[in-house]
Amino acid sequence: FIYENSAAYKYNFIDMPIVDEYAMVLRSYLQILFADLDLGKNKFHIKLSHDIDDIRRFNNIKNTFRTLGGDILKGKSVSLFRRSLKEWGKSYKNIEKDPYFLGIYELAKISKQYNMDSAFYFKTSAKSSYDTGYIINDSVKRCIYNLQDQGFEIGFHAGYYTFQNYERLKEEKEILDEVLCFKYYGGRQHYLRFDVDTTLKYWERVGFKYDSTLSYAEHEGFRCGTCHPFKPFDIDEDRELNLIEIPLIAMDGTLKVYRKLTPDEGLKSIIYLMNKCKEAEGVFTLLWHNTSIYRGWENWMDEVYIKSLNYNQELFII
Repeated sequence: FIYENSAAYKYNFIDMPIVDEYAMVLRSYLQILFADLDLGKNKFHIKLSHDIDDIRRFNNIKNTFRTLGGDILKGKSVSLFRRSLKEWGKSYKNIEKDPYFLGIYELAKISKQYNMDSAFYFKTSAKSSYDTGYIINDSVKRCIYNLQDQGFEIGFHAGYYTFQNYERLKEEKEILDEVLCFKYYGGRQHYLRFDVDTTLKYWERVGFKYDSTLSYAEHEGFRCGTCHPFKPFDIDEDRELNLIEIPLIAMDGTLKVYRKLTPDEGLKSIIYLMNKCKEAEGVFTLLWHNTSIYRGWENWMDEVYIKSLNYNQELFII
């Protein structure tokens, strides 16, 4: 279901947590009518999440030559070619020296510097046209356990074909269960693929704690009309699902790839949405991939991601 087919697009309210705003108005009237009524307040916070789509930039000969050739033909940069060649040499000898693998640790390092929590969602899907199919080998396990030792959350990034396939979803989760030695955690669907009739029901049945898929890849904002975690309601079965949905508000690729914004425009959009989430006393959920750090993403890391975290700190001072 793409953004252009949504009511939010038709009536231009994707940048409004419309459900939360109605709730805030209702709360203000209730407090006028019932002066002694204490409805409490929620504390705004930011939830950083990182989908680990791939752990290797140089995962095969074809991609390696495409990358190196692109540096010369498309990037027209000899220095970039030399740097990529050097990175390939390190990656060839040791997967843990690959730029994408190192990107995981870089995101963890930044989160520690800013005293932020981060959730890292790992994949276990088989290789396909839309899944890189990396294996949870000893190197990846060391990475996962290192992140856990630092206090970070580890979660699940479901493969491309799982959103309508219960058995496939279950099989992929069981692989991560064995690595983590526990079964109750959350995650997100690859490519934000979502079917209103199947996806959340399957996530509940498999035994996930929460999902954080609901967002439009084509446009940042409030797909759910709220920035508060909630329990989805199954209309067909007339019940709440035993699963929490944490709406995704913004994704790196949405800003740079889909919307083709400049870093300055991307930062302004994030700051606007963060302010909206603070006003609504909700959660600003941001997705930043480990592949969105180097090679064309450096400016976005410095001018958007880092500055967003700086602004988040300012919000707690204001």
